[in-house]
Amino acid sequence: PGDTPRLGCTIPGLAASVHPGHKVLINDGAVRLLCVERERGDAPQSIRCRVVVGGLVTTGKGVNFPQSELTVRAMSERDWHWARWAVDNDLDYLALSFVRSADEVLELKRFLVDRARERGVLDASGQPLGIPVVAKIEKPQAVAEIDAIADAADALMVARGDLGVETDVAQVPVIQKRIIACADARGKPCIVATQMLETMITASTPTRAEASDVANAIFDGAEAVMLSGETAVGRHPVLVVETMKRIVSVAEAELAARAA
Repeated sequence: PGDTPRLGCTIPGLAASVHPGHKVLINDGAVRLLCVERERGDAPQSIRCRVVVGGLVTTGKGVNFPQSELTVRAMSERDWHWARWAVDNDLDYLALSFVRSADEVLELKRFLVDRARERGVLDASGQPLGIPVVAKIEKPQAVAEIDAIADAADALMVARGDLGVETDVAQVPVIQKRIIACADARGKPCIVATQMLETMITASTPTRAEASDVANAIFDGAEAVMLSGETAVGRHPVLVVETMKRIVSVAEAELAARAA
């Protein structure tokens, strides 16, 4: 009591990218801080922040820096380890989080192809068969580079959780439609994810707004809608899947009727 709380981060050198006036968001933006001072020197290791919106911070919560140009690489050494494991265990897809540029997607794809070549995983023509990469769009830099990222990736994901923290939440519906259209123009799948049937984490039925959200993703041209906490920690995992399937089926039937 009386001491200033100090919170650690697993990414070294992160403080060098955060400047006074930049927002620091914890736990999907539930706790909001403002950087007021950075440690002096060429390689600062800490920042001092003022709490704007307080709350409980528990172990392992995510941190977002929506105004900071982070210099960290998209893939850590641990990520490369798991990418290698994915190839060795014949996974169907890999999703790359916090994509900022097409180069990050292409770097991962080259790695997956090289690993497939080492293991002799080949397609019908004898070429190494890399795992398809889904680019998760959740940062403003990715939205700005969406055309190049869409060209590089095998599929796109509208990752609305962090996207709604990293950008103005009012922009998320517009960005979602833009990303779906971008994928559709290239004939590539697009996944819409996060909080689609959020209330069913505890409730046995969704809100009308949630049902409309799922259906509208289908009407916009999404190839897949994804559940997160609803099935990971929710009380009704089977029921929520059945509910989403029913909403999707009705929406697809309506699209088919319009096209007839």
